[in-house]
This record gives sequence, C-alpha cells and structure tokens, in this order.
Amino acid sequence: MLGAVRGGRAKLYYQRQSLWELGPAAAHWLTELGHRRPNGWRPDVEACFALRQEYGPQPVLDAVAWGVRHHAIGAEYVRTRLARGPASQAAR
Repeated sequence: MLGAVRGGRAKLYYQRQSLWELGPAAAHWLTELGHRRPNGWRPDVEACFALRQEYGPQPVLDAVAWGVRHHAIGAEYVRTRLARGPASQAAR
C-alpha cells in the first residue's frame, strides 16, 4: 500500500495514520510525540513505521503503550523496547 502513496508528505501521513490505527495507546503516543518534538517528529514516525513493518503491529503497540506509561516518547524507546524481545513485553 505504501508504494501507491505519492509524495513525501503523503507518505509521511500514511505512515502516521498506520501507526494511529494501532489503537488508543498509539494515538496518545503520537499526540505526545507531536507536543514534545513539534518540529522533529517525522523521523520518529518513519522509524516506528519501519519497526511496525519489521515486528508487526502488536509488538509495536505494546512498545508504544509501555512508552506512554513510562513517559518514554520517541522511536529510540520503541526500538529499545522491541530489541529486548517478548519477555520484556510481559514485564509491563
């Protein structure tokens, strides 16, 4: 589907929408990201979209939900949480 989207801005908004649709925790995470990094959220969205493609939707949702609970908003936290593997997801 991403291949059908034309233009950098359209691609970014498609990626953001794909993350948003993961659920309320992802929507909250994206909102917080926009507040914390108003001029620099694009790389986080692109990185998390790539992580969603790599790990699947549920592990990314679990990682962003953890980030919301622990005030850890940014792709670097999602990446670190996912790298720890499924065992870390159980230790919410």
